Amino acid sequence: MHDRLSEVLDEEVVGRVTQVGNAFFDVGLGRVCLDTLDPDHVGRLVERVERAFPGRVQKTDLLHLDDPGQPVRGWLLLTIEERQAPYVLQITGKPVAAYHEQCFMLEPELYGDLWGTLCHGLFRLVQHGELSLQAITAHDELLEEHRHHQDVVVRHAVDGYDVDPRPRVEAMVEAVRRAWRLIPWPLRQGIQPTSQIPHDRIADHDRVLRRTLLLAVDLCEGEVAYQYVHKHNPLEEYDQVLGWMTEVYVAMRESYPPPHFAAALARASSVERFVTAFPGFRRVVGGVLEPDAEEAK
Repeated sequence: MHDRLSEVLDEEVVGRVTQVGNAFFDVGLGRVCLDTLDPDHVGRLVERVERAFPGRVQKTDLLHLDDPGQPVRGWLLLTIEERQAPYVLQITGKPVAAYHEQCFMLEPELYGDLWGTLCHGLFRLVQHGELSLQAITAHDELLEEHRHHQDVVVRHAVDGYDVDPRPRVEAMVEAVRRAWRLIPWPLRQGIQPTSQIPHDRIADHDRVLRRTLLLAVDLCEGEVAYQYVHKHNPLEEYDQVLGWMTEVYVAMRESYPPPHFAAALARASSVERFVTAFPGFRRVVGGVLEPDAEEAK
């Protein structure tokens, strides 16, 4: 599905690959990270997808390019009804993805990002009236700061500026941690603090002779623990290659386990391209939190 959409859009769709039994599938989420978040170009991409999948596409427009008051901006989601499960195509700009999905530590062994912790965590709890006044006050301050930073990032994406939003995320980390601690434990349990790729949703995998990569990253140090990019060719046995790459991926996850490491088997033209599309593979900002000595005993 990733490769089919790449051909439909004439834009690279980056996404993960998985094995179920003896068959290979694409994980049901792909992403296009545009150099310039031009709304006219985004509209043309949507039209291409709708023509390729008539009657099967549902659009969720979170671009809000002219509305700085929105808590989430800069994204357009297309849900495509598929045989196994819905496939979600996300279209955004490079700095927007980097701002929303840059990882940081909420507490030792627990990672978060702004998309999960704020946009789909704290902000939603406040909307549902489930937090204390102290937590709501912290929310209001955070929301104002987030809107400011997000507005700058979205404007950069629209103008095509390749800027690094990580300092903006880092500036918010301590306030996010304080707000996190104010959320009652039972409510925290219902929050997924990092953006999650739905591994339980699968789509057809196209045996196109492009590139499949393996990647493992130490999130604390920002160092690549393992990487390999394979350019498929017509002389190889395609399933055999994906088979041994899956075996390496499984071993890689055992050698470099979460949460301190992130690992992927994915379709992308390069490691840089994959990390641009999924910035959760970059080094954490805001410092590394170590367990207290008493807690570690």
